[in-house]
Amino acid sequence: MADQKGSSRTTWLVIAIVLLGAVVIGNWPGRRGFAEAGDHPRLAALMGSSQRASESKAFTGAEMTAMMGSCVLDLTRAAMASGTEATIDIFAMMGSVTIRVPDGWTVDTRAIPVMGGIRDERWAASKENASDAEPPRLVLRGLVMMGGIIIKS
Repeated sequence: MADQKGSSRTTWLVIAIVLLGAVVIGNWPGRRGFAEAGDHPRLAALMGSSQRASESKAFTGAEMTAMMGSCVLDLTRAAMASGTEATIDIFAMMGSVTIRVPDGWTVDTRAIPVMGGIRDERWAASKENASDAEPPRLVLRGLVMMGGIIIKS
């Protein structure tokens, strides 16, 4: 019976080490394709926090990973052309992801919450100043396990 307990602990320890390694290696600064800032920022937080603001004039998307931590991405100064689409890939396990978006952007939440939630805290956009052009679209996709995604303006 004691041998089964030790085996179970070892299995969970190996899983935790593999997940930690994947987050660290996937966000290593020297890794090809790593973007410190710019049009496609990457944020990762493991039992901590990560914050970034983008001022990109041609925002293309981002990647956010939060494991027992929090990631905050401020896009209020970023821009996309009318009718274009950007995608943010999200993985949150027992963590939170907060995204601040400019007024006028459409946010399409395709992320799957498992024992978690997605909350849009923006005020409803005013239709008075609406133009005929299709607004930029931000697509949120990924998985949220026992965590949350918060959308703010």
